[in-house]
Amino acid sequence: LLIMSGPPTYFEGFKMKPDIIEKGLANLLYLIENMRRNTTIIVDHHLLRDLNYRERLGEHIEKARKRNVTILTAAEYMNQPVEQLEALRKILWESGEK
Repeated sequence: LLIMSGPPTYFEGFKMKPDIIEKGLANLLYLIENMRRNTTIIVDHHLLRDLNYRERLGEHIEKARKRNVTILTAAEYMNQPVEQLEALRKILWESGEK
């Protein structure tokens, strides 16, 4: 079991250069390719602050599936719904849902 925050893709082009984000995503691919089969990788924290994290991990999820490596969020690992509250913070505050 590997637990990691994942690359902060939501900072791309804002606080981090795109090549740094791409390096983080490439490193995640490297981990997937070199993990033992039947391993679970939990990605959370920074990665889930990107509402499009699943799209960003499309290649990773497919490669993991082929290698019998599971990629999950912490919520999914605990059989809970994924609630990206931090990613939705601005919208939630504007709507009055606190």
